[in-house]
Amino acid sequence: MRQLFFVCWFFVSASYAQVQDPILFQERVFDFGDVSEEAGPAVHEFMFTNTTARVVRILSVQASCGCTTPAWTREPVEPGKTGFIKAAFDPRGRPGYFNKTLTVTSDASAAVITLVVKGTVVKGEAPVNSADFQIAAGSLRFRTKSFNLGKVFINKPLEKKKFVVRNVANQPVRILEVRPAAGWVVDFPQAVQPGVTAELAVGVNAAELGQYGFQTGHVEITTDDPEQPVKNFALFATVEESFPTLTADEAKTAPVLGLETLTLEFGRIKSGTTVDRAVWLKNAGKKDLQIRALQANCTCVTATVEKTLLKPGEMTRLRVVFNTEGRKYLQQKAITIYSTDPRTPVQRLTITANVAE
Repeated sequence: MRQLFFVCWFFVSASYAQVQDPILFQERVFDFGDVSEEAGPAVHEFMFTNTTARVVRILSVQASCGCTTPAWTREPVEPGKTGFIKAAFDPRGRPGYFNKTLTVTSDASAAVITLVVKGTVVKGEAPVNSADFQIAAGSLRFRTKSFNLGKVFINKPLEKKKFVVRNVANQPVRILEVRPAAGWVVDFPQAVQPGVTAELAVGVNAAELGQYGFQTGHVEITTDDPEQPVKNFALFATVEESFPTLTADEAKTAPVLGLETLTLEFGRIKSGTTVDRAVWLKNAGKKDLQIRALQANCTCVTATVEKTLLKPGEMTRLRVVFNTEGRKYLQQKAITIYSTDPRTPVQRLTITANVAE
């Protein structure tokens, strides 16, 4: 009976949310199509209307990737008036298909809204612009302070992503030693000639790391550069599991991870307290479902499940503990759930709370 109630509640709630949107977007998904790697940021504005009877304010917009920069209407939006959420996707160094999200929080509702921009970056040779190399490490110049690989897969062979470095000195800079953290690979040229832009390649053995979600590493590069012999860089990647496209028959029997809710509301709580809530998870498919990992985006949140293997129709509780020490006002955190649901192997549970002093 409890399982039947859960399934009915899930679909009724979903239908209700679609009708009652306090801020109504003209679209929630935009496809850029083919995007040239050399063309600069691809920009799209999502327009929305305030359908409530009061003023609405956009509180925050969080992009799923540093490659996507959000902007939004900062002023309060009057009833019946419109506002915008802008997404600017930078295609440089990101050839192939992309799918990025913007998570929108407003004071109209505790529920968040997810917008999607997607497309395919057409790879090309971007012209070298010395003005792009603003990060100094002795005689070498880089475009970024760190090397972010984006999404990598734990069940696929290691792939390397290319980055560029420029030598602004009058003499070569020789690379004496490259020491990446365990599981990471960094291929650096033996030397970078003066006035020349060279390529380096960075990769991560996700299977060796053995962890899902956002992962960090570092690399120490020893050179003969008199200005700065030793150079250190942070390394980043988001580890997921890759699943093949399902046939129609496979889709009928595949495991399906269902969440009781996508937003867990703690309400108004006092700063310095620790609060505990639970959300039901269910395998709504016809094959076993494995919960691979849980990852919170804040050390103030911990998440555990009673069971990681769910038989068809089986449920388990996801326990969420939020420590409010040192926090106040509106708080929004998230827990990412990695599972063997082949259609949605990555799902996010958003946590909201209003922390009072």
